[in-house]
Amino acid sequence: MSADADQDLRDEARASSLGRLFQLLTDIFGQRKQMLSLGKIDGAEVLAVFPSLGDRCVTWKVSNCHILPYMSKSDHTAAQIVFNVPRDAIVPLLVDVIKTKANVQGLLKLLFKYVLTGKVKLKGALTTALKVIMALMVGAHPMYAEERRARSGKEEEG
Repeated sequence: MSADADQDLRDEARASSLGRLFQLLTDIFGQRKQMLSLGKIDGAEVLAVFPSLGDRCVTWKVSNCHILPYMSKSDHTAAQIVFNVPRDAIVPLLVDVIKTKANVQGLLKLLFKYVLTGKVKLKGALTTALKVIMALMVGAHPMYAEERRARSGKEEEG
């Protein structure tokens, strides 16, 4: 295989893994309120585009309050989320989204930090994209509360 073909395969695998990560996060750690709000957009498709991964796309279809990833580009997307960051910044961006609490304050933090700076672009039905993003925001999960307590304890000691 050539170097370009190797890179294409790696980019495809990364995009596929990210799409599957979103499904696992919402299924395992998803907050009930956010999962139920996905029912309001049942059947909607949201396209996630990763320009730094060779413009790879993942389509997230909302079905029965769950997010199902597909590696094909859908012609019927309600919204589009473009992750316009370098390949090594995709995972830290997603970790920040995941660790954020799904409330108005958390959503505003992400909008100011990523959307207004152009690191993430939202196109199409804004409410549909925001419902999917908020489903990924599992920062209110008890595992993060324990992490915050441990981190604040270290800050007090140091």
